Amino acid sequence: MLKKPKIVSEKHRRFIASLPCLKTGKFDCQAAHIRHGYLGLGIRPPDSRCVPLNWEEHFKQHEIGEKKFWGEKLDQAIWLSGLLWTHTGEREKCLELIAKFRQ
Repeated sequence: MLKKPKIVSEKHRRFIASLPCLKTGKFDCQAAHIRHGYLGLGIRPPDSRCVPLNWEEHFKQHEIGEKKFWGEKLDQAIWLSGLLWTHTGEREKCLELIAKFRQ
């Protein structure tokens, strides 16, 4: 069985961390991986599954679990992580996508 190559990009993680938090709109964020639907507890998903969360929200995401943290916006957050990956480096486009998510 072929193993899929893992998508890793420090440049993308830094870009994500420069964006406002999806939950609060605050800056000083971290690139938070969305683990839901990704096989293996403790295995970090690819960087294409990152979204910006400030440290308090990132901690809460891990503390209470993905389903409870994201609620009915879980699928949207996963979708958004892919869009942010596609548009990495395009600051204005990503700010627009985040603003729509937060509405």
